[in-house]
Amino acid sequence: MKTKHKIALAVIIIGVIGAVISWYLIKKQPCPDCLESAKIDINQAAESKTVIPTATTTVCPSPTPNLIYRSSKYGFEITFSDVWTGYTVAEKSAPSGVSATAELDVVMPNSTVPLVFYVYPISAAQDQLLGTKISQSSQYIFTYRTDDSLSSSTSTITEKEIADRLATFKLTK
Repeated sequence: MKTKHKIALAVIIIGVIGAVISWYLIKKQPCPDCLESAKIDINQAAESKTVIPTATTTVCPSPTPNLIYRSSKYGFEITFSDVWTGYTVAEKSAPSGVSATAELDVVMPNSTVPLVFYVYPISAAQDQLLGTKISQSSQYIFTYRTDDSLSSSTSTITEKEIADRLATFKLTK
């Protein structure tokens, strides 16, 4: 084989290897549109007091992305794993006798509510907070409580899963 042909063959082989590696790396990365479509804004339904569905279907070629629930109204976000696929968040009035601004129920497709957030005004008395305090912004105090059925062997949401999700809770404003 002539030297020119050997060089050309080497260049083609290197090009094919580079293309395969590039394709693999691109395929592993979630597409920005998918991540953006998975972000949920609670203000979309806050005015109409409706349940907000999560982004459960996507045209993204990557594996199921984490779902980010974002509340611009209260200034926080939390990332849910694929175990939570199909969840909704229902904003309710706080129970009577509670000084919370809102109750946010995380509702699973089977209608269980494994996680509830309470949003209090910053002026709320610390000893009157329902649940466990998770964070505080300049306007709100955030607490949560979990469902007692988490210890059930049939529950897909475990205490560890809740703890992992709570670790992703962050203030956005």
